[in-house]
Amino acid sequence: MSTKIKPSSFVQFLSILLDLRKLRNQFYSLGDIVSIAIFAAFCDYEDWEDVSFWTQDQLPWL
Repeated sequence: MSTKIKPSSFVQFLSILLDLRKLRNQFYSLGDIVSIAIFAAFCDYEDWEDVSFWTQDQLPWL
């Protein structure tokens, strides 16, 4: 039996953002990118390389 997780209001809020990227460049949703950037900023990561490393370490949780 599978359980569907209800999206949080945070995820629903991010889903209304307009994504201006070209479709061929959209490997990840804009909401995922913004939420990961916010979480990483809360953890005091300042550049995209650090955010990338943090994301890879947190992948099971994310």
